[in-house]
Amino acid sequence: NGDIILDAYGLPAEKTFVEPDELGQLVFDQREVSISEDSDGLGYSINIVPLNPYPLSSRVDVTVQVFDLASNEANAAFSFTTSDDDAPTLVDPLPSPNSVANSIASAISFTLADQQGTFSGSGVNENTIDITIDGERAMRSGVVQEGFTASITPNVTLSGFDVIIARESLFTPRKTINVDITASDNNSNVLKTSYVFTTEDVTPPQVIFVSPKPGQTSGLPQDTAIIVDVRSE
Repeated sequence: NGDIILDAYGLPAEKTFVEPDELGQLVFDQREVSISEDSDGLGYSINIVPLNPYPLSSRVDVTVQVFDLASNEANAAFSFTTSDDDAPTLVDPLPSPNSVANSIASAISFTLADQQGTFSGSGVNENTIDITIDGERAMRSGVVQEGFTASITPNVTLSGFDVIIARESLFTPRKTINVDITASDNNSNVLKTSYVFTTEDVTPPQVIFVSPKPGQTSGLPQDTAIIVDVRSE
């Protein structure tokens, strides 16, 4: 018989559990509690499982108070910190991966997020963002490189950053562009990802031969055939 007190992560707070003869599985608010008697009959094992996950990288403090049938009291306290082992994620990249016919003046945009379900991670570390575009280093350690322009805006909701980066010169038409992105969160979990898109064809077709010749006025019967040869590179 006794109390187990945990901090404010949706777990028991000053809840008296059950008398020794009330063994089994119970639910208190947002946690599932199982109590079973030890094989020697001298104690009990209490297992508390949250029905909703703890926040990432959060300290949970636990205080235990227990009495025996002679009203002797024992107390214990401990704490633990939940881990954040998940790397940031790439959200909504544009141009879209594997898309085609994109403008040769395309800016590249995406969000780097450190959100796992409804919980925020430790946050993306801006100083770890590296971006390579079409083989050229566009950003190193969060700093835009020569030949590119960029903006990095904090995204509080996703514990990361909204990134827009553009090359000052145009892309080559009809070319597959590789985008390589590396970033870490504040717990050193690393995202390494790549995708490609293809630029548009901006070269017009060419008229390479016509007959009759432009301006020709002689030697042309009434049934003269008109011939036009065109080519698209």
